[in-house]
Amino acid sequence: MRSTRNDIFLVMLLAVLGCQREAAPVALDHHQQPRAEAKAGRPAPLEPEGEKGEPADTSRLRIETWDFGIIPPRTELRHRYTIKNGSAATWTIKHVTPSCSCTCGEFTSRTIKPSESTSVEVVFRAGDRDGDVYQAIMVELAETNAPVFQLAMKGEIRGLLSPSPPSVDFGRVSTATRLSRSIHLRNYSDQDVTITKIEAPDWLQTEAQPVDDGQPGSPPRQKWQITVTADLPKFKVSEAATLVVHTNAAKIDPVVIPVHVEIRPPLEVVPNRLDFHIVPAGRSNQQALMLDVSREFGDLSEKDLVLTHNLGEELKVQVSKMGSQNRFRLMGIFLPRGSMGAVQGELEIKLHGKTAPPVRVPISALVR
Repeated sequence: MRSTRNDIFLVMLLAVLGCQREAAPVALDHHQQPRAEAKAGRPAPLEPEGEKGEPADTSRLRIETWDFGIIPPRTELRHRYTIKNGSAATWTIKHVTPSCSCTCGEFTSRTIKPSESTSVEVVFRAGDRDGDVYQAIMVELAETNAPVFQLAMKGEIRGLLSPSPPSVDFGRVSTATRLSRSIHLRNYSDQDVTITKIEAPDWLQTEAQPVDDGQPGSPPRQKWQITVTADLPKFKVSEAATLVVHTNAAKIDPVVIPVHVEIRPPLEVVPNRLDFHIVPAGRSNQQALMLDVSREFGDLSEKDLVLTHNLGEELKVQVSKMGSQNRFRLMGIFLPRGSMGAVQGELEIKLHGKTAPPVRVPISALVR
């Protein structure tokens, strides 16, 4: 029973955390309605999906996907899902967990007898940003062996003027850095337009240049590359930054493009000290640190770290990388060799061949 509930919780967690990914443009008029099958409201078969599309008889998950196609930002759509009971037992709806950007109505019946069905209307509200959408509502039944239903919705949000990617992301940087990022702005309207102005904070400079799309099929009508340069010493940490792109088209709203930047030291250590507390004489003690290094220095390995300290043979530090990010685990092993009482020292961490300032970590122990 505990294993079954854990499986259900994991499925619900993955589905509720809907994600958005940038996709290649699809040729479709901006005001076209969602795809025919979505408009008609025909539900997809409620069959378990296994690897490579084959039925997974051992899976309790049943997925019904509504593909709403391409819609403008801030659009509201409605769709009715149907759950049919194909078993010999009566089902009872126990929990309904919707994602954050949709509203789930009441089921026509929360008890479903064999060969009968229930339905529910879902209202989906598209956000302001362009991008792919995949979100879901999880429906859990009270019966132990009953399926778990995932009522999924997917599609693409795209405006007449569509930025790709939908935001300018400088990532994690140091305050002394001057960086540039580029995004594309695509025109999917039925007329040529001219960019007349780009509003930006004084620490950002922008330049827009027309470019050829170079994609097969039906490309956007126009495309620009917008280069954004950040003078980070002028950036205020509390400032929310956006670009606002204006055009000469009266019927096209200005495009608001968020700008993300995270100002942090190039090297950060958590916790900020290496404290071994009380260490019996002749015995060893271990303490771990986590070192986080900015990705602006590239993809680093353990060999790129230079560690020095002033405790001689009494302290050894083992380094291991954690995952694909520039995150490292530093395991300090302290073995006093004659030291008694309070021990104080310092560990210095720097990057080999890089200009990043080193980080210094105080070391303390009480040997008894």
